[in-house]
Parts: sequence; structure tokens; C-alpha cells
Amino acid sequence: MGGSGQVGDSRQETFKDIDLDAAYILARAGAGTLGAKEAESNKAKQLLTEVKAKLPKSRRNDLQEQTHSPDRLMPIVAHDLDVQPGHTYVYRIRYEVFNVYAGNPGELANPEDALKLTVFSGWSPVSRPVEVTSDTYFYLSKSDRAKRK
Repeated sequence: MGGSGQVGDSRQETFKDIDLDAAYILARAGAGTLGAKEAESNKAKQLLTEVKAKLPKSRRNDLQEQTHSPDRLMPIVAHDLDVQPGHTYVYRIRYEVFNVYAGNPGELANPEDALKLTVFSGWSPVSRPVEVTSDTYFYLSKSDRAKRK
């Protein structure tokens, strides 16, 4: 999902609403980056603490305390190829993964769960609104101040 900055605007505009879930994921990855300088790691850990404090109490219970380096995280990227300019969209996602207990009911409290080859996650929270203002953007690739071109 992209930002809502204006073409030709020198300042970088982002979404109007803060995405605390994304901030948590990025801060957690930063705090777990192996080989990072101590000062940078401490900044990321402080940011992680601040983000966690801003999350609703109901969400804090779902958080993992252990940090991981970014290469241990599983990024999921989704693209909506059917967006229409002038519309605003919100998204939810869930994923389907291979059930490592498929065919092995001995380790499960509910043996019927071993009959499923794949399992689904719960649905994610609804994303912040994504406004699609255009399907074409132009970027300056070269300029010459002397020629005013």
C-alpha cells in the first residue's frame, strides 16, 4: 500500500492515521537486527516500548515479547491490481499455511485437527484507508538549473 503524497510536493506525506501494528512490526525487527550498533538497537527498543504503550490493551496481549532479526520475519506483500482512481479502499488479510501436524494426531489436543492439510489464520484488523488518486504518476528524473529545463 502506498502513501498519499502529492506529485511534485517536496515533503513526504504519509497516511493521515498512524498504523501502530506496522510500527510495532518494524520496531521489533529493528530491535532484533543482529550486528546493529548499540545506540541504534537501543533507539529501536525504545521505539518498540513506546509503540506497545500506545496500542490498546486488548492488542498488547497478542504481542510477542521476543525480538527477531528481520531475516527471521515472514513479510507478506499483497497487491490490489483492480483499484480504480478516485476510490478509497480498506483491506484485511488472512493466510493459509501448511499444517505441520497433518497426519500426526498424536501431538494434538484435538486429533481432528490433523485431518486438515492446511490451516487458516484469523483475519487481520482492517487496514487504514488507502486513497487512490491516480493510476499514473510522473517523477522528475533529471533537471538543469542553468538551462531551466
